Amino acid sequence: MIKKRIAILFLSSLIALLLLEISLHLLYKNPYVLPDENAYLHYPNLHLKFSNLDTLYKEAPDIVSFNTSDLGYIESSSTRNFDPRTNPQTYAISLGGSTTESAVIQEDRRWSDLLVIPTLNYGKSKVFSVQSYFNLTYILEVLRLRPQHLLIMHGINDIWTYIGDGAQEFEPKTYQYIVGNPWTDFVVKHLYLPTFLWRLSKEYNYYAFYRYEARRSLSFPPMSKSAFQHFLRIFEETLKPKLHNLYRKMALKAEPFEAQLIILTQPHAYRADYIPYRDDLRS
Repeated sequence: MIKKRIAILFLSSLIALLLLEISLHLLYKNPYVLPDENAYLHYPNLHLKFSNLDTLYKEAPDIVSFNTSDLGYIESSSTRNFDPRTNPQTYAISLGGSTTESAVIQEDRRWSDLLVIPTLNYGKSKVFSVQSYFNLTYILEVLRLRPQHLLIMHGINDIWTYIGDGAQEFEPKTYQYIVGNPWTDFVVKHLYLPTFLWRLSKEYNYYAFYRYEARRSLSFPPMSKSAFQHFLRIFEETLKPKLHNLYRKMALKAEPFEAQLIILTQPHAYRADYIPYRDDLRS
């Protein structure tokens, strides 16, 4: 009798979940469908809140809102109601890693938000230059956006990738897309109920993520001065030519669309004597 009740309860629950999944497919637009197997962009229509940021830096706002549009860029007040597909106004697109993403910086204070012209922020943590090449390709050829300016900012992620995997990772023809977790990708593509429930939890604590990254960085032994000088020489001989070649390919990719490619860098990334160029789009 008990086994029969358990079987009926299990079957009823399974049918209820199945009906709910079918209903969500009919009524709910899943925002967590991956944009493209070769694109490293945020999911569209994200609406998250980051809390406890005071543990990361002083005077942090209590809650930081992080929203993406239906095209996957990080919204600001100037781009929230801006449709680049129909608006003839001049606009830019920014690509890069966490410095461009600026997830823990409040909306309208990320560097892309401070430019004079509307700038669609496609930054994403951990992305390096080759991945931005694929993002640029996706934005121009699949999304068919037509920005007048393309701002590319990279630095430390390129160095981390170079140290870990070598200079061969900076060649688009041989770079292999690596799925972080194929089971997660399958779920977000095909099952709406888990993504719907996940979306109900809108707050995310960034502290644990940054604490892990800080501890991981401290696990590496410090580099001696002579070893660092040797690294700089190898960097000049190997990675720098690869980056120049990659950026030329980006420029060729943008040229048919009459988009101006502007390469930026994080000031601390390559040169100790770096001086920012002030006459730029922020003026």
